[in-house]
Amino acid sequence: MPSATPLANSRRGSDRAGRPVRDIRPPLKVLASTVTVGLALVLLWFSARVLLLAFVGIVLAIVLRGAAGWLSERTRLSAGTALILVIGALIVALVAAVAVIGTQAVQQSQELAKTMSSAIASGRSYLEGSEWGRACSSAPRAAAAKPPR
Repeated sequence: MPSATPLANSRRGSDRAGRPVRDIRPPLKVLASTVTVGLALVLLWFSARVLLLAFVGIVLAIVLRGAAGWLSERTRLSAGTALILVIGALIVALVAAVAVIGTQAVQQSQELAKTMSSAIASGRSYLEGSEWGRACSSAPRAAAAKPPR
């Protein structure tokens, strides 16, 4: 005996005339799940820098705490005092490394800039030696001289 309510018939898979009725709930669940996962991935993509910074902070905290714990066990210092000493030693080491390596890095970067400028000039003069090279080297200048549309 058929039920009088359409809702009861749709649960059984047919309408009043006996035609099968499609249940649209599974495709909507799939669509909602897909959209949710997509939004979560977009959020993860845009927050990658924040998550990376949080990860680095956690790793740094673990390393500092481990070094402070080791120092605290070997001496009669409290954990907080040992942590301050470890951070201070790390800062001193970084400053010393910058002082030693920094001057060399500045000198090398200045030498690299001079070498690169002479290499670029040598490359341009080589290109100017052929017709194809002249066309290639003049194209960026021509494009820069054109007014924008």
